[in-house]
Amino acid sequence: MENTLTITDKKPGKTSLLTDIPSPAAVFSYNGSTVKLEWANSRFFALYGCKKSDYLEMEPNDFGFRLIDRDYSRALIEKTVAIVRNTLDFEIDIHACDINGKFVPLHAKVSAKKEGSGYIFNCLVENVMEASLSDERSTMMIDMMMNIMSVSADYIFRYDSATDSMEIFRNSGGAFISVGMLDDFEQYFKEHGLVYEEDAEAYEQLCSNIRSGIDSGVFEMRIKLLDDYDYTWYRFTVKTTRDKTDNNHTGTVGKVENISSFKSANQRLIDKAERDPLTKLYNKTATRSLIQNCLRTDSRDTYDAFIIVDVDNFKQVNDTLGHMFGDSVLVDIAAEMQDLFRSNDIIGRIGGDEFIVFLRGMNHTSHIASKADDLCKIFSLIYESEEEGLKISGSLGIALYPTDGDTFDELYRKADIALYTSKRAGKSCFT
Repeated sequence: MENTLTITDKKPGKTSLLTDIPSPAAVFSYNGSTVKLEWANSRFFALYGCKKSDYLEMEPNDFGFRLIDRDYSRALIEKTVAIVRNTLDFEIDIHACDINGKFVPLHAKVSAKKEGSGYIFNCLVENVMEASLSDERSTMMIDMMMNIMSVSADYIFRYDSATDSMEIFRNSGGAFISVGMLDDFEQYFKEHGLVYEEDAEAYEQLCSNIRSGIDSGVFEMRIKLLDDYDYTWYRFTVKTTRDKTDNNHTGTVGKVENISSFKSANQRLIDKAERDPLTKLYNKTATRSLIQNCLRTDSRDTYDAFIIVDVDNFKQVNDTLGHMFGDSVLVDIAAEMQDLFRSNDIIGRIGGDEFIVFLRGMNHTSHIASKADDLCKIFSLIYESEEEGLKISGSLGIALYPTDGDTFDELYRKADIALYTSKRAGKSCFT
């Protein structure tokens, strides 16, 4: 019997074709009565717990097999021949043993070719027990990941690049239930107004990452999902999926977490650091920082108005009506100013009875004067008592960017000089 492995001339190229296969592989010939091992890779011999040299030293049985029982070998050949008469591609289970006599259950995927009175069999073989353990480990890992997802994700999704469709799954008591398939998810969310306007750029970046196959990314935005009545903060964590053979982008998977509670808690911390505890306006430090940022980015083709607001005779209010009443006056003034100005304007309390308003992007100085006049008028709405001779009023000093300066300190100095002019002019006015 043969003690060498060869690739015969009638099977050219087998070595180059099969050597790099990552699975156990072998080529057998069958002449009508016995089989002959023509070629096998090292992983094939490892199935039997041996090396090539160890395997070849063993004598084949009457049917040409090694490490397979003689009677079972006859039955295996008869079964294989019966199958190959109907189909050249098939799978078959094989009972073998390793070099120490231990049972090894094998499963082979076979591609056969008719040759003369016999066949050539190209085989990919696996140890059924090892494959089962591998499947169990994969199942365990999937279960573990799903358990982690069930406590960290409100939704998960799967995007298929071939169909440009996305399936969304909702966490329902720890199980993820499909809630729908979107053929054009990007357009769907836009058309139905489900993306918060200020977060449109973040949403477009998320969609770009999903479609283009950028490997990973984390995005936070306000959107509406399913039963959300209002825009809700969500964090999207995405990961690209790729074909194992050519590494091409096949899709994207991701999880979606509701982070509203986190955002609210974080905002409370920011407010505590940036806000005046009495009026809830920006404090002195935050006001200065925000205005400095605006001065670096705002256009020089429009006007920004730096307005210092001082409550006239506020000491008299405190002395006459008490500090608690004085505090309520400051709170009312702050509320009126917030109603008067836009959300992108900056309003801060920088001292006891002193405020700063930074009015942004005004096209004409007449618009600034109109706003300043409205600001002076709101003080008369706060408190007035003829009996006590008290009237709440406010004086304003205004400096313009870029006309009067480029920095916070320059504008503050110019506005402070203007405020002093308003005070000397009789108060309750602006300069």
